[in-house]
Amino acid sequence: MSAPTPVADLSGRCALVVGASRGIGASAATALAARGARVAVSARTAASLHGVADQVRATGAEAHVVAADVTDPDSAQRVLDEVTEGLGPVDVLVYATGQSAVGRFEDLSDDDWRRLYEVNVLGAVRLARAVLPHMRDQGWGRVINVASTAAKYGSKLQSPYNATKHALLGLTRCLALETAGTGITVNAVCPGFVDTEMVQQAVPLWATQLGVPESAVIPGLLSRVPLGRLLQPDEVAQLIGYLASPAAGGMTGQGLTLDGGLILV
Repeated sequence: MSAPTPVADLSGRCALVVGASRGIGASAATALAARGARVAVSARTAASLHGVADQVRATGAEAHVVAADVTDPDSAQRVLDEVTEGLGPVDVLVYATGQSAVGRFEDLSDDDWRRLYEVNVLGAVRLARAVLPHMRDQGWGRVINVASTAAKYGSKLQSPYNATKHALLGLTRCLALETAGTGITVNAVCPGFVDTEMVQQAVPLWATQLGVPESAVIPGLLSRVPLGRLLQPDEVAQLIGYLASPAAGGMTGQGLTLDGGLILV
């Protein structure tokens, strides 16, 4: 692989990717490593991360694995301490973990709402709170949240997911204002339908709710996408890599849509 250009180069930087065991998070870890960053990968279990760490090392970058549950209020500082000891202070935070819930609003419980707010919002809050002091001290930092097109418009049968992604984008904008002028940028990526395990796991739930065969769910989703295909995780990861790079130093508070034209229809 050719060396990154200076505006894309993350050599000397340390990135922490939360939710890195699969999908967009795993692809983001290798994309940041390819730009020269040292990369720490985090998820609930260490066993799920070793393959991703190996992919990071295959680029020639250093990798560090740290297991943590983002719903544990004490985990953020522990993760930060472990990464700092293993790779150095965190310069780039990518919050790529998330959960969904599919069902009619009346059928979704308080527990469903609490679970999604803990994972999709409060985890991001705690990690950002942990990393921002170092970023402020050094006058440089990147916080990148993986939101969704669901952060920008309403949708049926996923009210907790939709509401939490709106909250994550709102958090992104508020932090961007509070850190403006410090050398820190805070942005979000808002993907549409991506070929991930989370999407595949939701297919039976969507089929039940919509009363259609499972085989009809993905074609039904793609009928709304002008490009007519699922995005690949690496496509989202490349956008994350851009936002992490010096080239994106003038961009903050944005929710960048990558959706194959979904929200145009």
